[in-house]
Amino acid sequence: MWEQAGAQILHQLRLGRVRRGRWRSFLRRHLPAHNLRATPISPESVRRRRHLPAKGEAIITRQRRALPFLLFAIALLASRADCARGEDAGESLLEAGLALAARHGLAESEIAFSIVSREGILAAHRSEEPMPPASTLKLVTAAAALDSLGPDFLFRTELCASRRAVDGVLAGDLIVVGRGDPSISGRDHGGDPLALVRPWAASLRELGIRRVEGKLLGDDLYFAGAAIHDDWPEDQLHRWYCAPSAALNLNDNCVDVILTPRPEPGQGRIEIALRPEIPLFSVENALVPVREERKHRFSLERAPGSWRIRAAGRFLVTAPERVEWVTVPDPTLAFLSALHALFEAEGVEVEGGFARAPCPKEALIIEEIERPLRQLLPALLSRSQNLYGDCMLRALGRESGGDGSFASGAGAARRFLARLDLGAECYEIRDGSGLSARNRLSARALTSLFAYASEREWWAPFRDALAVPGGDGTLEHRFRGSPIADAVQAKTGHTSGVATLAGLLRTPRGDVHFALFFHGKPSAVPAAREWQEDFLEAAASRAGVAEAISR
Repeated sequence: MWEQAGAQILHQLRLGRVRRGRWRSFLRRHLPAHNLRATPISPESVRRRRHLPAKGEAIITRQRRALPFLLFAIALLASRADCARGEDAGESLLEAGLALAARHGLAESEIAFSIVSREGILAAHRSEEPMPPASTLKLVTAAAALDSLGPDFLFRTELCASRRAVDGVLAGDLIVVGRGDPSISGRDHGGDPLALVRPWAASLRELGIRRVEGKLLGDDLYFAGAAIHDDWPEDQLHRWYCAPSAALNLNDNCVDVILTPRPEPGQGRIEIALRPEIPLFSVENALVPVREERKHRFSLERAPGSWRIRAAGRFLVTAPERVEWVTVPDPTLAFLSALHALFEAEGVEVEGGFARAPCPKEALIIEEIERPLRQLLPALLSRSQNLYGDCMLRALGRESGGDGSFASGAGAARRFLARLDLGAECYEIRDGSGLSARNRLSARALTSLFAYASEREWWAPFRDALAVPGGDGTLEHRFRGSPIADAVQAKTGHTSGVATLAGLLRTPRGDVHFALFFHGKPSAVPAAREWQEDFLEAAASRAGVAEAISR
């Protein structure tokens, strides 16, 4: 108790933050109360209330001359305690973090951090101030869904028939009912985006169904509202990270654009193919083959709401095959178009085409795909797939009594954060992926989230889904050669001018939870990432013994 108070006083004295005539209020803030129970000290209140001496102003006054000696004695005790614990008395972890930031050219106003162990706060700077979290918002999405729905909550997609078939003919419709599963793709299935629905065609044949007189219908009523958030950048909606979310999702709601150079005699040519086959799409190939690498520059564009992809620019004819991704304008119709083409190719004719419509209550379930929430976490937290975050948030909203819109999911996420005893000013939730520039989280909100999660039964799947250095997630190229590479599990975040990192550092004394935020010039993002790694190394060297000082 007295050691912590002394540490606070020592830190303030070093920085010259005690003004003339302020000794009594200073002691009231930093000494244990008269009943010998420690008075809680808010790190942020210390920062807000600090007083800087004016130029030439004397610090020690004539009144209460004994007070400086009392302060010195307490600070000396704190310093001795630090040395007894093996701590470097010359610099706190807070000071180390700020010094490292300055060394990397980052201003104190551009960063925020919270580092917490079982013993309490190790270091905090602007930890209560909300900042853009980028993809670290996915931690909130995952934790809120796990806490409310549980790790075994099932995302289901069903293939139904409106009636029984007779003599190989279904005189009715086939209906696909979606409930927000984002994982129907080639991920973990050899790159085949139709791998999970191919068995559906086989099941129809086994039932003797060769012809469907009605339509292939898609029921996507599980989610209400727009598939794309209003906050997202309009000029980037064709890019994979802006994929729309819906009750029916296929191939991350993108089409693979396969660019294959053919260096034939003369100029050569560039072939373009789409995967999976979605007949709604058309391609305008305006690529010009070139043989000089310096001229290689091309783009893929799709106008909002359009099914036409335009490839333009110059493409190196000797380059290897390349795969790019373009979002679909309507996930439900893209799913139905691809499935209709698959059924036709597998010998099941659907005469009425496809359309969006609700599933009748008397429909018969033929096949279903079920994915528990826990299996979606690695793609969300390690690989940082935006679609997974948005689908999970909207499912949370639906299952919490809402309509499955972005707004309903955001409301459920805010209610979860309120359970962490955080003020509403510490966060603003707009989507589930972190793509919205209007999302806000404080660093303390994330370390509080980790503390809360570590005591829940769903902690293991949550923790194990985080990225690790050298793995196949977003930390694959981070912490290279770092002595703490094997001790870090974290979620990264990156948008223009934003670099965030939040997770846990395993130490012999238990996990240390951290959240490190940067928001500044886009050109400084690489330096911010280096600062994050250096700062965590400093924290690791002091884990469990760092001064519990923050401002």
